[in-house]
This record gives sequence, C-alpha cells and structure tokens, in this order.
Amino acid sequence: NKKIVNNSIITGVIINEEPVPFDQLIDGNNILNILYTPENHDEGQIIIEKIQLLRQHGLEAFQIGYYKQARLQFMEALDLTHSISDNSTEREGLQCDIYLHIAATYRQQHQLDRAKEICHRSNKVAIQIDDQIRMALCLDSLGEIGKIQNSYEESIQYYHQSLEIKSELLGPDNIVIADTYHGLGHIYYHQCQPKQALAMYEKALTIRLQVLRSQNLDVAESFHSIANVYLQQFKYDEALIMYNKAIEIRVAKLGHDNLPLACSYDGVGNVYFNQYQYQEALEMYEKSKGIRCTILGNNNLDIAQSFYNEGNVLTALCKYSDALSSYKKSLSIRQEILGSTHLEVATLFSCIGNIFANQFKYLDALSIHQEALMIRLKLSKGSCKDEADSYNQIGRIYFNQQNYEEAMSYFQKAFNVQVDIVGLDSFLLCQSYNNIGNVYSRQLQYHNALSVYEKSLNLQLQSLGDCHLRIATSYNHIGSVYFQQLKFEESIVMYNKAKAIRLQLLGENNLLVAQSYSYIGQIYIRQSKYDDALALLEKSLDIRLNQAGDCHLDVAASYSNMGHIFSLLSKNDDALCMYRKSLKIRTEILGTNNLLVAAAYNNIGNIYSQQHNHDHALGMYRDSLRIRSEILGSHNLKVAESWQNIGLVYADQAKYEEALKTFDQALKIQLDILDHDNLTIATTYSNIGNVYNQQTKYEDALVIFDKSLNIQIKFLGEQNLQVSQTYNEIGNVLVNQTKYNQALLVYEKSLNIRLQILSENHIELATCYTNIGHIYSRQTKYSEAHVMYRKSLDIRIAKLGEVNVHVAASYGDLGLTYYYQSQYTDALSMYQKSVDILKMAIGDSNTHVANSYHNIGNIYKKQYKYAEALIQYRESLNIRQKKYGKNHLDVAASYNSIGDILMLQSKYADAQTMFRKSLAIQIEILGDQNTDVATCYDNIGDSYYNMRQYPEAMAMCNKSLAIRLALLGEQNIEVSHSYSNIGRIYCGQLNYKEGLQMYQKSLSIRLQMLGEKHLDVANSYSRIGHVYYCQQKYIYALSMYQKLLSIRLELLGEENLQVANAYNKIGNVHFRTNHHQDALTMYQKAIHIRLTLLGDCNKEIVDLYKNMGSVYKRLSRLKDASAMYEKALQIQSRLYDSNDARIANTRDNIARLQQKQYSSSYSFPLIHLPTRFRSRFRQSCTSQRTSSSQMESALKSQENETDMPGESRILAEKQPTISQALYAHSSNHTKE
Repeated sequence: NKKIVNNSIITGVIINEEPVPFDQLIDGNNILNILYTPENHDEGQIIIEKIQLLRQHGLEAFQIGYYKQARLQFMEALDLTHSISDNSTEREGLQCDIYLHIAATYRQQHQLDRAKEICHRSNKVAIQIDDQIRMALCLDSLGEIGKIQNSYEESIQYYHQSLEIKSELLGPDNIVIADTYHGLGHIYYHQCQPKQALAMYEKALTIRLQVLRSQNLDVAESFHSIANVYLQQFKYDEALIMYNKAIEIRVAKLGHDNLPLACSYDGVGNVYFNQYQYQEALEMYEKSKGIRCTILGNNNLDIAQSFYNEGNVLTALCKYSDALSSYKKSLSIRQEILGSTHLEVATLFSCIGNIFANQFKYLDALSIHQEALMIRLKLSKGSCKDEADSYNQIGRIYFNQQNYEEAMSYFQKAFNVQVDIVGLDSFLLCQSYNNIGNVYSRQLQYHNALSVYEKSLNLQLQSLGDCHLRIATSYNHIGSVYFQQLKFEESIVMYNKAKAIRLQLLGENNLLVAQSYSYIGQIYIRQSKYDDALALLEKSLDIRLNQAGDCHLDVAASYSNMGHIFSLLSKNDDALCMYRKSLKIRTEILGTNNLLVAAAYNNIGNIYSQQHNHDHALGMYRDSLRIRSEILGSHNLKVAESWQNIGLVYADQAKYEEALKTFDQALKIQLDILDHDNLTIATTYSNIGNVYNQQTKYEDALVIFDKSLNIQIKFLGEQNLQVSQTYNEIGNVLVNQTKYNQALLVYEKSLNIRLQILSENHIELATCYTNIGHIYSRQTKYSEAHVMYRKSLDIRIAKLGEVNVHVAASYGDLGLTYYYQSQYTDALSMYQKSVDILKMAIGDSNTHVANSYHNIGNIYKKQYKYAEALIQYRESLNIRQKKYGKNHLDVAASYNSIGDILMLQSKYADAQTMFRKSLAIQIEILGDQNTDVATCYDNIGDSYYNMRQYPEAMAMCNKSLAIRLALLGEQNIEVSHSYSNIGRIYCGQLNYKEGLQMYQKSLSIRLQMLGEKHLDVANSYSRIGHVYYCQQKYIYALSMYQKLLSIRLELLGEENLQVANAYNKIGNVHFRTNHHQDALTMYQKAIHIRLTLLGDCNKEIVDLYKNMGSVYKRLSRLKDASAMYEKALQIQSRLYDSNDARIANTRDNIARLQQKQYSSSYSFPLIHLPTRFRSRFRQSCTSQRTSSSQMESALKSQENETDMPGESRILAEKQPTISQALYAHSSNHTKE
C-alpha cells in the first residue's frame, strides 16, 4: 500500500517561491527613486506619466501571470521612451529598466535565451550611462535566469559581481545588498545546499531587520524563505515558526487578502502535508486558494499552484479521481500561460504519472513520466534535481512492476545526477540510497540493502540529528530488512525507535504513528503474539479512520492485516470479513483491475484454500492471476506467485501433475528474472519437493529440498526460520522413508534453530514438538511422544485459544498415542474433544471434521464395535466426497477403512470392492508406482487370503513388494511388511518353510532399521512363533512369544490389548504342551486386561472364556468348564442373533459338558475292576481321543492384531488360537 507521489513530496520539498513585489525584484524603485528626479517639463512629464502607467499595467499583468500582455505594455512604454528628447540619461535609464521588465516576461515563459539577450541590452544601456547600480540589477536578473537554467555556478558569479558593485557603492549593510544575498540564497536553495542558502537568507534578514525593523514585508519575505529551507531540511517545527512570523507581518501590513499571505499559507500547508496531517494541510491550501481566486480570478499561475497543492493532498488521501482533476486544472493553466515546454508543466506531468502508477496503470505512468523527463532534459543544462526526480519516478514504476534491473538502472541515474549537484556527503542523497536499498531488499540481497540503508541513516544523523522524521523512516527501512530475514528482535528495536521519534514529533493521532503500530503489529504476528498484534492493528486502524476516513488504502491495509491474524487463529469467517472490507475499499478507490485488488483476491483465496474449498480458492487465485498478467505482463514475479498459489491448491487436491506444471511455470519466470540462487526460487523448490514427497518420489524430493536449503543457508545463514522450515520438510521425507533416526536428527535441528530465535512458547515451536512426537510414536516411544504432543498443545492453547483447528489437531495427536497403547477410552475422549472444537471453529461439514470421524472409527474398530466404526467411516466419506469430489486420496483412504471393517465382518468380497475403489483412485492420482498403491494391493491380497484364494493373494502381495523395492530399496520397513504378508500366504498354504524364510527376512530388516525394542519387531516374533506353533515346535514357539511379550510389556505396559494378546499366545502353547495350570494363568491375565479395556460384551472376551473352558475340561473340572462356556454364551446372546451358528455351537459344547458331568456321576470306578479289564478299558478310551480333540477345537478363540501400529494400512496379523491350530492340522489350512 505504499503510495507513489512526486519526489518533492516524498522528500518534503514542496516550494512556492515568494511572489516578491515586482517593483522590488525587477525595477528596484527603492534605488531608482533615490537616483532619479525628473525635471518639471510639461510635455516630458506627460510622456513619463504615460510610460509609468504602461509599466504599471504591465506589472499588474505580470503578477497575474499574463506575460504576453505584460510584454506588450512594456514594449509600448519602451517605444514612448524614444519621445523623451530633453534628458538622454533619464530616457536611457527608463529604457534600461523596461528592458529588464521585458526580460522578466521572457524568463517566466522560459524563453531564457531571449530573456538573456534583452538583459544584455539593458546592461549595455547601463554601461553607456555608466549606471553601476543598474548594471548590478542586470547582473541580478542574469543570475535569476541562470538559476532557472540550472547554471548555478554562472548565476553565483553574476550575483557576486552584483554584490561587489553594490557593496562598493552603497556599503555592506545597504538594503539593496540584502536583495542580492536573498538571490544567492535562492541559488543555494535550488542547489539543495540548505546550509549555504540559510547563511545567505540570514544575512539578508539581518540587514533588513537593521534597516527596516521587524514589521516589514521584506523581513516577512526573509522569514518565508528561511522557512522554505527548514522545510527542505525536514525541520518542520522551525519551518512553522518562520512561516507564522511571515504570516503575522503580512496580515498586519496587508490584511487578510493578499498574495504573499496566500503563499505563506501554502508553506504552512506544506509542513502539515509532510507531517501526514492531510486535513490541516488541505485547510491551509484552501485558505490560500480562496485569497488567490478573490484577487486574481481563476486563470493564473498562482491558482495553478493551488490546484497542484490540492492534488497532492487528494493523492495522499487516495482520492485519485479528484486528484487527477486538480492536476489537470493546474496543467491546463500552466500550459496556456507558460507553454508546453516548461519545468512546471513537467512537474504536473510527473504528478499525473504518479496517479497512474497508484492506479497500477503502469504503461500510462511510464509514458507521461518519460514526457516529463524529455522536457526537463531539454530545459536543463547539466545536472538538475528535476532530472533526478524523473529518473526516480520511472525507477519506482519498474520497481512496482518487479523489473528490478530497470529500476536499479534509473535509481542509479538519479543518484549520479544528485551526486553531481550536492556531492557524496549530502543528506539529500538519502532518498536515492533508500530507493537502491529497496531494490536490494526485494532481490533478497539483504546485506547490500542494510549497507545502503545504513549509509542513508548516517548521512541523515549527521545533518538532521537523532530526532527527525527522516531518521524514523531510515529505522523503518532497516527494520524491514531484519523482518524479511526473520530477525524479529532486531526488527522490533528499529520499528520502536521509529515509533518513538514519530510520537515525540507528531503525537499519537498521526498516520505515520499508525504506520509504526502496523509494522510492530506484523512482528507480533510472526512472534505468534496475536492478542498484542490485534491490539496494535486496531490502534492503527482507529488513527487511520480518524485521519484519512473510511475509504483510504491505508484503512484497507489495516483490514487486510487484521484478516491475516484471524486466519492464523483459524477464525476464517472473521478473516473473510476483514479481507472483503479491504477488497471493497480497494475496488471503490481503484476499480476492479489493479494489483491491490489482485492481492485482496489472493488473501480471500488463501482462506478458501485453508477451508479446502478448492473451487472458490482457484476462482480467487485465477482472478488475481488475470489482473496481474494484464497489468504486469505474463513474465513477472507476481504472476509467478499466483501460479504458485494455484499449484498449492492442486497439490491439496492431490492433482500432483497439475501442481507440478504450475510450479514449473512459476519457476521458469523466476529463473529468467532472478539469480538462480535466489530465496524466492528456494521457496518454489520447496513446493516442488513437497509434491514429490506426496508422490513418494522421495529421492527426488530430497534432492530438490537440498537445493532450497543450500540457497537459504547461503543468504540467511544456518540460524534462520526459513532454514528451520526446510529441515522440517526434509524430516517429513525421511519419515516417509521410515528413516526415523535421521528424521529425528533433522527435526531436532529445526527445533534448536527456532529455540534460539523465538520465544519459548512461540507457535512455530508447537510444529516442531508435534513432528518429534510423530517420530517417537513411530518408534513406539509413546511416553516421549505424549510429552511432545502435550508441549505442542499447551503452546497452541496459550497462543490460539481453545477453539482452534491446530488445538484440535493436538488433541488428535494425543488421542493417537492413547490409541497405540490400546487406551481406547482416553483416545476416544481426545478425539471427541478434537471434533467438538472443529465443529465450533469451522462447522461440521469440514475435512478436518471428516478426519476426526475417521479417527473415531479407528477406535471403534479396535474395540470390535464394527457397526459404530462403519458409521464413523461413512460419515467421514460423505464429507470428503462433498468437499473433494469422488476422486481424492482422502476418499480412497475412507474406502480402505470401510474395507477393513467389512474384512473383520468376514464380508471379504464387499471389502475387496472397497479396496479396488481405493486402488483405482490412487493409481489415477499417483500412478501405479507408489507406496500407497502398494498398500492397496496388500489389502486386496488380504481379501483373497481370507477367501483362501492364495494364488491371487500372492499375486497382489508380489505386486506390492515390487513397487516397494523399486521405490524404497531392500532395507525399508514397508518392504519388511511385504515379506511378512507373503510369508503369511505361504503359511496359509502350509508351506511353513517358505513362510518362515519370509518372516525371518522381515525380522532382519526390522531389527536393522528399528532395533530390538520395537512393536514391529515384536510382531515378527509373533509370526515366527506362529510358524513354530503350527509345526508343533512348541519350545521355539514359546521362545518367540516370550520375546513378543517382553517387548510389548516394556513399550506398552501391562494394561494393553497387545499384551493380552501375547498372554493368550503363550497360554495356547502351554495348553498344547499340557501345562494346563500355566495356560490358565496366562488366559486369566489376558481376560483381566480385556475386561478392563473392552468391557464384558466383546467377542475377544468370548474367545478367552472358551479357551479357559478348554483348560478346565482338560483338568476334568467340568463344572468350571461349563461355567466358562455359560459366560461365553451370555455375551454371544448380546452380540449375535439367536439363530447365529456361533451361539448354537456354544450351546452344543455346554450340552456335551453337562452330559459328561452326568455320565461321570454314574461311572463305575476303574480301581474296582480287575487289572486286565482296566487295561482293556484304557485302550478303548484312547481310541476316542481324536474326536475329543476335534470337539475341543470347536471351542476356539480367534484374535485380530494389527501388524503396524497406528493407521498404516498393512495386512492384519491374525493370532492363532487353540482351535485354529488344531484345525490347521486336520484340514491342511492355517491362518495367522
């Protein structure tokens, strides 16, 4: 929202030359009246009176600005002088004076050669009559012409010659000498040498005060000129004092309606204008304009000056149409009076060009600034400040077009011109230094930018002292560089210095103070001090509304900044409200086709993108792109930025190829415009790297992130937030490669950088803690993960409040740690908190809410509440389909989860349908070489496995393995999953040898990648133990299961379902080896855990009661056995329909047990039989054992266990029960 105004406005130099009474500057009657006394001849007296009358009419026309009419009057008077015959000295004296009048008209019309020629004629006449004083006046006139031609050295020579003559004839303290000093002051003033100008003006003032006393119009003129110098030096308080002194004298001497007073009002208005007190400035300009209209009418140069001043204020108030109207009125008058080739006409062209630039009409602005430059070059001789002004204005247009090379070229030209005028040690070079620093800053060459800004600051400190508005501006420039370098503490020091100066000089209610509040507020935003930031931005907004009204670009900027805070707080509705207010103001002031409106569209697009409202986001970004392309051309960095935003939406939609195309488009523009190691290019590399990561092109992602990181470290050093962010992104890739130790190191690097730069509770630290927590979760270090997630949650609540999507995410992370530890009640509580917050923050039809439903579904699945899980998954799917359409990776994930539930419900064909839907989406989006696609093949393989279609299952798992080997290499956790799944199929085919080899391959990889103490390693021991169990190698099986139990106890603690699962396995081995009491102990431990965690209405409890019933039966404790089956039956009656086969099976078992109990109560004791009969009876009973075992095998307990902790969609490992193991031997089929 930086306004571009005329350079003289920016530097505080808006000068209205003092309209000195014509008879003082041109005629010098206060001298001539002393030297000239006409003789009393009637005819000669009449002619002289006519000549004086014509001169008076000419002077009046001259003062109004009608130079041609004035010249006609003077020419007629000159002709009449030839009628004076009696006194040749008198005649020639009059001719000398009238020549100076005529020269003045040519001078004001900028016909300087002609003016100089007439001046020389006057001087010739003065020489002829040997009139030294008139010679001096001719030199003064030549000096004024030289000033306009920028021939300052020549002008100074003329003034010094005049001064020498006057001093010799009249003495050093004569009032006439004061006029020459005053003229010299004008030269130095226009040379931008304020010290020398002030010295000359003060000499003139001293003489005038001595001769004329204080209440004199010439003294007022000196006060006014001195005030102009103070204004040039930005000493606004001193300038106001001088202007007010001039006003006091002029009002006392001339009343309230006179042109010199109007000029002083302009001066006061200029001070207010440069202090950003626009209403006060406008009041002064209106006073001045009213006086001029009353005295001069509406068509003269003074009125043109008033329109010019009025245009400057209206420009600053963003009333561009009104400003343009005022400038054009001023231009029309000046062209009519001065002609089209005049410096004041060039100044108006420059102002109109600035309006076009503010309206983003850059081609029109460039055209009219070039026209102004041509006039200035044509009129100037040598270097002049107006020429430098044109170069600066053109440079600013290229700067705003982001054509930094052209901008730098013009700024350098302006700098060189100014050096020629004022040398290298003048504070007037500061504007050029600042312009050059701005280019370096935009090019991200921060070291160069700081160097140039500091040069500017030091020059100003030497000339202006340490409490000046220009010093404050320099502090702001330096602060902005630190801000871009993310050095917020250094930045806030600079911004506070600037604010302190502005408050001291301007008071609280000033637009510059509002700007300072806004700058500091933006630092607080980056420091996540959102309440402090909002308070400052509201202060800034109040001042701007008070000073500039409710339709001003600065007010729009305040709304935009406040919208950014609401966006970060996830208050998207409030953010949209602010952004739309900003857009409305910008559209009202600038129309719909300008860069600030494009920026507003961009901001609104960001909100829609956060809401995953992709269509609306793309619409906003495309509108922004269209405007930027039309104004800036298609080959521009702002256009590249729009392409980047569109690419980010495509990436969020999982349209990765489209995203890469748009990022490449942005990158081509950037590489053509910028150096290849520019920070902007580093950002684009990071965006591309994130897409590669999503596409599982991990090595490509790491290569491009490395490019980005090298650029950032080169320009910013290691200790920088952008570097920290890139480390995070590299860590994300390493996590996906399951290189957890390396990822942890990188995340910790990122965290350490942020800890050194940011406060200990900064919001960006929360992200680091979350990432590290994810690693600990993957490593099954749940206690450490919980600590990290809790740290992140505490920071987010403190900074963002309870109702925020990021806080909801932290609750979700905590829920995940409980989930992994089978603490499902706590997990459900966390997820419910998360979903409640999300509904309050963003509504109940949002993708974040969908994710929470999905997570809750996972818990219900673990609790074997499959119907409830299916409801949650379908709810999640519905939201995702509404938001994303039917072709999105999150939709594919929902299909997978629904398929998992259908698998658990033994609806294998329906499950496979879901998995294939998921597969189709993933192949379309990701291609067929992707790890998520590999997981889908695994899931389909699982469905075939459960339908005992082993060849088809093997084909799917081999496809999965091939993809993972190609993408990840042999030593990778996901490859170990594939080997494990293939091993499971071999075991299903009773090919235990091949199955064991696969399991051992998987274990070897897991041990190497994860170490001994990891749940994946435990799962490998489980599967290997199962093979030994099926091979009846119970000692080996027991060894594996004990390793399994040891790891799970250490990582998960006693109260965990996976621990219960291990107890159950060990119990099965003990049962098979006839260690029935040990088996019973294990089953009791398992059932205690399951009852605690799952309650008493769960099929897992049913299975354990049946297992315990089998043990009691072996121990011939038939009553206890029957009690266990009764308990199992009660639970089944609550879980299943009354005609379910499982209930019938349990009833049959109970009936058999009861029959056994009845038979045994009437049995004849064997001990009473003879020995030979006892032996035969035992043989008869032994022959019945097989059928007894088969009966026991029907009393089965099946257990379901997930191979990978968390949400990884890997084939579930099915845990064998006693009955399953027996079934395997009798039917040639096994399943883990």
